[in-house]
Amino acid sequence: MCSTTLALLLSLTATGAVAETMRFADSEQGAPFDKCIKIEDFTSKTLDDEVEVVARDEGGCCPDGYVPGAKHYNKYMGAQVVCGFKEDGNVAVSTSSSNGAKSCTYNGCYVWKQSLSCKDDAKQLLNGCCAKPESCKTNACAFKDGCLSYTYNFQTAFSNKVDYCLNYNKNYKMENTADKADDIKEGKLAVDNVYVYTPCGGGSAGGGGAAASTKKLSCNVGTKTTYSGCGAGLSDTNTFKETDCTSGGDKCMTLQYHAEGGGCTTASAIGYCITSATDCAYYDKTYKDQPTYKGYECTECDSDNCNTKDTKGGGGSDTTSSNAHGAVTSIALVAAIGIVA
Repeated sequence: MCSTTLALLLSLTATGAVAETMRFADSEQGAPFDKCIKIEDFTSKTLDDEVEVVARDEGGCCPDGYVPGAKHYNKYMGAQVVCGFKEDGNVAVSTSSSNGAKSCTYNGCYVWKQSLSCKDDAKQLLNGCCAKPESCKTNACAFKDGCLSYTYNFQTAFSNKVDYCLNYNKNYKMENTADKADDIKEGKLAVDNVYVYTPCGGGSAGGGGAAASTKKLSCNVGTKTTYSGCGAGLSDTNTFKETDCTSGGDKCMTLQYHAEGGGCTTASAIGYCITSATDCAYYDKTYKDQPTYKGYECTECDSDNCNTKDTKGGGGSDTTSSNAHGAVTSIALVAAIGIVA
């Protein structure tokens, strides 16, 4: 196991398997995990705690009282050790029994460190929850304000009940890439590619490993519109503000374009936080080289407030009923893109 500290215990478990201890904080983000975690540790300890692990049995199953992690629940962040990933990114777990012999197919299990900060300065547990099972219910599991959650459980091949949690940001959208084929790269889980609802913020790796990115980027978010030759009735507007990307954006982006009609030219610049799922390539497919979106340009960057707030063209003059068509067209374009601040 890459970058993982294991310490051999001088004892055997009740199942006869040799037990070891490890800290998941020492694991690399996305590292494969092919052992089994003591259920009591999985539901009560954090990335920074030492936990008891054992090898899987001949049938591929975890022994009685142990678990390989929790099956990844599509579209949600959950446990910090997740299982079921096939090479193509699809997720499946199965168990069976024949003549008393148990067989398990967990597919790929991986470390997905989040280490969310919970209420009362506690840390997220390995099962993804912020509280032990007896104190944890859906949206009442000691997650911080703004972090919503679900509480679920599953049974192991030995009928052990295992509790786990899912979490997502109250200001959510789909993040990362919908293509499951890029979820596994070079034998690791590419956590920045897995298609999930916006996760809760405030996580850290713990120990010496690297967690998913939790840096809060600031971007120029808003809309600036300028008018030229539009007659009386319309004035230039600018709603841009430096804004923390609390929804999980990791880049800043600005769209610029203008519309013309009846001698009226309306230029717009729209800025906001983005993820890889809604980058310039995403908008270029729809709006680039379209005659309605004159001078369309999309730019993105990854440092604080790096995206431009300037329009291309336009000015400040009055609007008449005969030449307001360009202004109305540009406003409609902003609405169509769906990112009015």
